Amino acid sequence: YTGWYTLSLHDALPISQSKKIDELKTHKQGLMQRLFPREGENTPRLRFPEFKNARGWEMHPFGEFVIKYFYGTSSSTSTKGQYPVLRMGNMVNGRLDYSNLVYIDLDRDSFESFRLMDGDILLNRTISPALVGKIALFRSELECMTASYIVTYRMDQERIVPSFCNALLNTALYQKQIKTLSKPSVSQANINPTTFQKELIISVPSVAEQQRIAFCLTSLDELIAAQSAKFEALKAHKKGLMQQLFPTPAVGEA
Repeated sequence: YTGWYTLSLHDALPISQSKKIDELKTHKQGLMQRLFPREGENTPRLRFPEFKNARGWEMHPFGEFVIKYFYGTSSSTSTKGQYPVLRMGNMVNGRLDYSNLVYIDLDRDSFESFRLMDGDILLNRTISPALVGKIALFRSELECMTASYIVTYRMDQERIVPSFCNALLNTALYQKQIKTLSKPSVSQANINPTTFQKELIISVPSVAEQQRIAFCLTSLDELIAAQSAKFEALKAHKKGLMQQLFPTPAVGEA
């Protein structure tokens, strides 16, 4: 009876934790809809108190904020090597997942031409129509590069806050616009990096307001990540508890 009660209690904990994570994600989604202007508008529905009387957001081609852009490597990769290479599967909900990496060996000078820098914006430029246009932010000091179908945009961080830019480009409004820039080909869609810079028009506030929005959303992301880690720990604990309560018979036992 005690074992059943303990297991029931631990069943409830992951469910409660999962619900908390879903609530946080829903809260973030709703917040983003209010923190960024809707289509055809230049002022969001929600502004922080210090920006209540600030001017409306200004429209600019994305390229005005880009210092340079470059493609990733088209060389073969393997499961081991000197430098990690990010692929489309590593781009998840605007963030980068550093599991399931592949690697490449390059001389130092060659690597430097592909090297990512903290604050770079990554665009998945060619893949199936459903996945083309994925955006992620590289926020690391890791010596890393991308595969050739990912374009890296190095941003002018004195004019645009990378985490704000990443959040903006991952809104439903901008993801829809980005997909309209893709050109279909056989079983794939492709976005021209130069066209992307010229034709994607983004709406931005002052750098100070960008920083405030970015801080708010980043804090929420960190909270979601912490709660997700707790959820995984609870699941692992439950698994260990079940192994103690219901041990696997040794080989030969009947």
